[in-house]
Amino acid sequence: MLGIVGFVLYLIIFYKALIIENHISSGYNTFSNMTMLLIILQLYLVHNATMNFKSVEEIKLSKVTTGILYLISILTLGCSLIMYTILKYFSTDGFRPIVI
Repeated sequence: MLGIVGFVLYLIIFYKALIIENHISSGYNTFSNMTMLLIILQLYLVHNATMNFKSVEEIKLSKVTTGILYLISILTLGCSLIMYTILKYFSTDGFRPIVI
C-alpha cells in the first residue's frame, strides 16, 4: 500500500506541470479518482480490522481481510500504472477554443 502511494506521489510531482496546465487526457481524472477511492477503501479496511485488538502484538488480520486487501492492492496498482501511461504517452498541448 505504501509503495503504491509513493508511486502516485511520484507521478503527481514529476508530471506536476502537465497536470496543473491540464495538458493531459481526460481519462487521467477518472483513474486518479479510482486510485484515491481504492486507497481510502484499503485504509478503511485496515483501520476496521485492527481496531478490535488491544495491543500491537495481537494484531493478526483474517485470511478474508488479507485476500480482499491484496485484491484491492492489485486493482490500485493497475489504476496507477494506467495513470502513468496516460501521463507519459497521452499528454496534449491543451485545447484553446476559437473565439469569434
